[in-house]
Amino acid sequence: MSGNVLCIGDIILDSYSHGDVKRISPEAPIPVLKINNNKYEVLGGCGNVAKNICGAGSKCHVISVCGDDEESIVLKKLLKDSKKLTFNLFTDQSRCTTKK
Repeated sequence: MSGNVLCIGDIILDSYSHGDVKRISPEAPIPVLKINNNKYEVLGGCGNVAKNICGAGSKCHVISVCGDDEESIVLKKLLKDSKKLTFNLFTDQSRCTTKK
């Protein structure tokens, strides 16, 4: 597959939290996690679609919106590190960068 593709949509920063469980919540039978670190390694949403398009051999341009926060810096770095991928991210100070 070759060509140029435009991908417009919500770009998501996938977050992985690692930690320890020391106790069970008294309100419900669920573990309470003490987070030791967060890792942001993967693009989600239209970012994932764009990376798959690039992986199939096409060039992809992403247009999306992000917040004006620390997560947006990580998101931009992940996008810059992707070969065959160009992007325009518009910053909206009234929202947070989407993460999950």
